[in-house]
Amino acid sequence: MREKRRYLQFQIICARKFTEEDAKHLLYEAVFQLLGEQGASEAALQLKAFDGAGQRMLVKCSLKSYQKVIAALAMKNSFRGEQIALHMQKIYGTLDKAKNVFHSIKQKK
Repeated sequence: MREKRRYLQFQIICARKFTEEDAKHLLYEAVFQLLGEQGASEAALQLKAFDGAGQRMLVKCSLKSYQKVIAALAMKNSFRGEQIALHMQKIYGTLDKAKNVFHSIKQKK
């Protein structure tokens, strides 16, 4: 049976602008620090979209672990020597709902 997912929208607040690559490293670093390898594996994380202008990222994770992922990202307060804050803005149940906000998500054919 296919595992259910959740899509989490976070905003990065920092003095400098993040790139998509920085956001990906930030995501994995935060989750590995709090949950470890096994917890990160169970969370089935993936950065689905990143909006550089708004400094927002859309994170896909498993339904069973989405609260742990939110906690891990909320606890992250520094990245590469700079102070940051990650604010969760919205939780989506389907990718179609998130497409209205993140236009960079590719349409299925």
